[in-house]
Amino acid sequence: MAYDVDPRMTEAQPSHEKGGNLTDSEKSLSGSGLFQDLNPDVLRDIESRCRWRRYAKNAQILSRASNSLDVYFIVAGSVRAAIYAGSEREIALANFSAGDYFGEMAAIDGKPHSADVYAMTETVLASLDHKTFIDTLHKYPQVSLRITKHLINTVRTMDVRVRDLSTLTAMQRVYAELLRLAEPSVKPDGTWGIRDMPNHREIAIWAGTTQDTVARAIGHLARDGVVERRRKTLYIKDRFRLRMLAQSVENDSVH
Repeated sequence: MAYDVDPRMTEAQPSHEKGGNLTDSEKSLSGSGLFQDLNPDVLRDIESRCRWRRYAKNAQILSRASNSLDVYFIVAGSVRAAIYAGSEREIALANFSAGDYFGEMAAIDGKPHSADVYAMTETVLASLDHKTFIDTLHKYPQVSLRITKHLINTVRTMDVRVRDLSTLTAMQRVYAELLRLAEPSVKPDGTWGIRDMPNHREIAIWAGTTQDTVARAIGHLARDGVVERRRKTLYIKDRFRLRMLAQSVENDSVH
């Protein structure tokens, strides 16, 4: 299957084309968990080897066909890794925010990236070249251990993601996404709900379906009294029923 670049993405722009050069205070990896216990002098040396850039919202950072072996560290902002089924259907794989990093798998195995990455907000990134990254792993075992744990967590997360995409119907995936977003005590009586309910497009991206399916699924839930929408909050009035619907086979098989 071919995956196309999201047409919302724009060509990534260097920082000097997006509001001026980065300040020295912005050029810091102190917020990166990967390097959290390195000697300050070592961290400054790594920072000096980085390339620093600012990306506009929706700017593409990496394409899945890219041969870049750089590792990217998010200093500010947030990015999303996604794949595309056709020219319009985006399937989100992961979101990353300040302190996170990405690109480490390609840096380690030398193969092309497995997803496209774009900026969800204006984002500041530091990129470290392949050789320096690998040298750092060799020199500092604690960094290598964190990378290993991170990769294991990624595999576990993707295993669940692939299982859901391949075994659940589209309606079930929408229900499961609502459960994932829900939190308790949005009302004094402990009612579960979703504050600042995402739009249908955002839910569709995570559920791997269409906006029409999301609208239909939420409509069914509202008519059956399972959920209720008030302003920006979606109240889950019957969480047990929603969980059963997410697991049952009674939903249609639209994908």
